[in-house]
Amino acid sequence: MRVASRFGLLQFRRVRSALKSAALLATVAMVTFSPLLLDDFVLQTAYLLRSSADAVTIRQPTVLIEQPRLVALSGTLSVPPALSGNARTGEALAALVKGGSARLALKAPALELDLSGPAREDVYGGDLVAGLLSPLMAALEDTAFESLIIRDGILTVRGDASFEETLTEVNVEVGVKRKSAVRIKGSAKLRGETIGFDATFGARIGRRGTTRTPVKAVVQNGLISVTLDGRIDTTSGLQLLASSAEIVIPNLRSVARWLGAPSPQGAGLRDFAARGAFDWAGRRIAFPNGTFRMDGNEARGTLALAFGGPRPSIAGTLALSSADLSPYLARAEPEPDLLPPPTGLIGRLKGVRELGLPFLTALDADLRLSAETVSAGASTLEGAAASMALRDGRLLLNIADVVLPGGAHAGGEIVVDGSAAVPQFGLNSRIESVDLTVLSKIVSGVELARGTGTARFDFTSSGLSGMDALSRLNGSVDADLPDGGGVPCTLRSAATLSLPNGEGCRGWTTLAPMTAKASLVNGVATLDHIEGIASTGHRMRLDGTVDLVTRVVDLTLSATPAEPRTDVSDLDAALVRAMVRSSEHLRLRGRPDALTVEGAQP
Repeated sequence: MRVASRFGLLQFRRVRSALKSAALLATVAMVTFSPLLLDDFVLQTAYLLRSSADAVTIRQPTVLIEQPRLVALSGTLSVPPALSGNARTGEALAALVKGGSARLALKAPALELDLSGPAREDVYGGDLVAGLLSPLMAALEDTAFESLIIRDGILTVRGDASFEETLTEVNVEVGVKRKSAVRIKGSAKLRGETIGFDATFGARIGRRGTTRTPVKAVVQNGLISVTLDGRIDTTSGLQLLASSAEIVIPNLRSVARWLGAPSPQGAGLRDFAARGAFDWAGRRIAFPNGTFRMDGNEARGTLALAFGGPRPSIAGTLALSSADLSPYLARAEPEPDLLPPPTGLIGRLKGVRELGLPFLTALDADLRLSAETVSAGASTLEGAAASMALRDGRLLLNIADVVLPGGAHAGGEIVVDGSAAVPQFGLNSRIESVDLTVLSKIVSGVELARGTGTARFDFTSSGLSGMDALSRLNGSVDADLPDGGGVPCTLRSAATLSLPNGEGCRGWTTLAPMTAKASLVNGVATLDHIEGIASTGHRMRLDGTVDLVTRVVDLTLSATPAEPRTDVSDLDAALVRAMVRSSEHLRLRGRPDALTVEGAQP
């Protein structure tokens, strides 16, 4: 029986030592957002001077915890005076400690926490000085207290060569619950922001070297809120494994600036929330399967955040039901000289005053994305799948597939270099089975062509504003419509466009088959040709130039006799020849609202 009792007492002391370790470390863990677990800790007695029977003054560096290394540089550990007002004797303190009802106070401590690696062989302060451990330090070592209050502390946390943080105004209350759990509650200041935390640590489980401690915690301030339920684990290093957690950040830009990362002002990157299980080790957080929200967009999948580099980085695979890109695009403002008001991508681009994309330099990313719908302003796409690589302000967006309105499938690459003084852009895309009615409306806002076929784009540009980028647009575009298409205006109505009483652009000219090819140099599109065979038997061709910035055109529309169809009788062929008039040419110059039309009939 006595052996069993001694064994039970030994086990109780081990559990009590574990609670003591968790209590000390939890104070640091909740303040620094780091999952730190204390395994086998030895409190050192170096350089502790007793100022009185119920107070201990630390005047030299004292190692409190070996791994991770926690050192007390200064501070005063004490208990409140007895009700009589007299200092307690050593015997009274020993009895208080033995009863486990001591209320300890650590005032104005200066602490250092080293997370850079395993414990070192050396001990601060050299050899241990001779002397017995005071009852107060014994109480701290054995968690033989009811509460511990830390007031006005300073904590310096060191990691690798590039990481050092100092927390000030550290105020913590540690309470032991029935010798089976430790509650840590308090606040500290980090980079000028006060952080509040409330955590409960259960008794650790596991054998030597594989310690696990259950934990429930809430950490929050005006910039971030973290709620978690999990465990601290040292099986493969220091880790915080949460079975359920929630992180809420109203403004990611504000948090990045608070933590010292570059993040200029701008729209987007707001109302971020992450829920699910996560793994937190060092300066990296990973959500193996979570739900995420930002800027009104919601996604599910895997996500990892890291804060060890020159800027925060994000990686993962996410599936969205819908994605609204509007918060990440520059806003267009109306141009007073644009008639009609700006519509389509070209019109909106002209109204963009600032084309800088500051979020590109705010973080690095490696993402695989899919969305049922993607919208940007009034434009909506369906079934998008893409990969995004963003590093040092350079973005490569590889679009595997996106379904355009009307059912066309598109793919290609978008390249943006936001690290340069003047942002640079590139687009290389191919669209299969595209409806030109839909595509022309998306690009220009009006219906410029009809028909279904294949379109190819290859563009590059640069600029600080939309108008600037449009004036530097270079590249090419071509389209093939083997089943035919159509262009607005008949030849007769086009000839009256400049007349005061003209009928305007009326009717459509059907062309079968139809091909189009154009090249762009500094915002001026040269139509190499848009041509096809009209129903009248003419070969219709449109070529010339269109200035996308000024909207000034210089186009020539020609209709020349084509060979009669061979699948009709000789009589029908003769009738066709009779119906086909001589070659006709129209030259259209000026802005769309002030065209000059010149006609000739050779």
